Amino acid sequence: MLEQGAREASALRLGQDHEVYIVMACQDRLETEQVGQELLKVNSGRLQAYRRIRDLICNPPTGPITSAILATHDGQAEVTEALEWIRRQWPRCLTIVIGDTGCGRQERMARQGGALFLTRPVSAEQWLAIVCHASGDNLL
Repeated sequence: MLEQGAREASALRLGQDHEVYIVMACQDRLETEQVGQELLKVNSGRLQAYRRIRDLICNPPTGPITSAILATHDGQAEVTEALEWIRRQWPRCLTIVIGDTGCGRQERMARQGGALFLTRPVSAEQWLAIVCHASGDNLL
């Protein structure tokens, strides 16, 4: 019988029959394409993009997601609501909020909501790290 820690660790790893499933709420097509390109590099998974946070909440994906990226210019209340909703739906998914500037209310709100916070422009290496983390790949 596995110890509690080993059971939890194995539950977090993706099996052969599970794929990386990233959802992204983003108004910038370039950022969405960058995530898609990095996902192609790890050669597995899928990306489902939404233009607004409200679209994600009203039309949620089916099945478990491994990562949620919120990169819209929606208001603080909408982002806070989305972070709470994501935590209820997929408590173990990696959640990232992308903002224009750091060290402000948006970053504090993201971190208090259990999300990582990155500022624009997000580098290809950072996108790849997000995708690799979502896939369970520790190559970086």
